Amino acid sequence: MIDTFDEVPFRALRYLTGECNYGGRVTDDWDRRTLQTILKDFYNDEVLVDYKYQFISQANLAKDYYIQQSEDFNEFYEYVQALPDEESPQLFGLHSNASIT
Repeated sequence: MIDTFDEVPFRALRYLTGECNYGGRVTDDWDRRTLQTILKDFYNDEVLVDYKYQFISQANLAKDYYIQQSEDFNEFYEYVQALPDEESPQLFGLHSNASIT
């Protein structure tokens, strides 16, 4: 699908992810707005322009999150393996209490 466009259709990707994929699970209007806002951080032009685009830049996160710029599989694999098993809610712009269930 993406190959048929001159530019990456971020708006369509946000719709497919937020409304089609998660839309049936997110039924509250405020939660849907929150989801769409979070997706704007991940689906935008800046992630393709800025090599070190920071999804979040807070000192209290143990890891910097950015798009790995490598065509070597092993480097990419090592980067992914170094990511924590559980993400902090702060990565998504949420308060740390969001992880309390």
